[in-house]
Amino acid sequence: MTTARSTISRGDRIALIVIAVGALLLAAAALVGIVVQAVTISSATSLEIGGLALGNATSPEFLAPFASVTDARYESVSLTLADPPTQVRWLHWATVLCSGLITAGTAGSVAWLAGRTARGRPFVRSATIAVMATAIIVLVCGLVGDACEGMTRFEVVSLLGPDAAAHGDGAGTHEGFTAALFESSLASIGWGLGLAVVAQVLRIGERMQKDTEGLV
Repeated sequence: MTTARSTISRGDRIALIVIAVGALLLAAAALVGIVVQAVTISSATSLEIGGLALGNATSPEFLAPFASVTDARYESVSLTLADPPTQVRWLHWATVLCSGLITAGTAGSVAWLAGRTARGRPFVRSATIAVMATAIIVLVCGLVGDACEGMTRFEVVSLLGPDAAAHGDGAGTHEGFTAALFESSLASIGWGLGLAVVAQVLRIGERMQKDTEGLV
């Protein structure tokens, strides 16, 4: 009788093992990075905050000689904030935490699935659970991370005061920051739903595998 393991060639098995090991190393690196960032952010005398949106932005001066450019503007800026308050530090770390968990969860799921496939049994309950857990992590951490990132920028703009915000008056418009509490491309929802579908496919495959084994 031909077993599931014998259907996987030696080359395929080696490739799957390499993928599993690489994914495990990536997951471990992501978890270590979370801890390192926690220590760095909590003790740093300054923090670099990126992606701060600009309102009423002026046109870059170096583009003035180019007649073919009819309009240009800066859309965002990064700044280094000295002695940031605790709330900004933790919101910034929460953003890093969510990103790291997505990386670690996805890599860990890939490692587990690759390992099970190398053993000739990809359709097992543990693989389904791993992929579904990853789907939840990607969806939840993606949205929470976007929210924390938006709140970090909002707190920074609020800390700088009204003079740093874009505004207009009788004299015209004034360049400055704009901040929203939540901005997201919602890509994490799409990726999360896609992984959930993969988990369901694995679950159906597990049932079909059991039915096939019962017929042998």
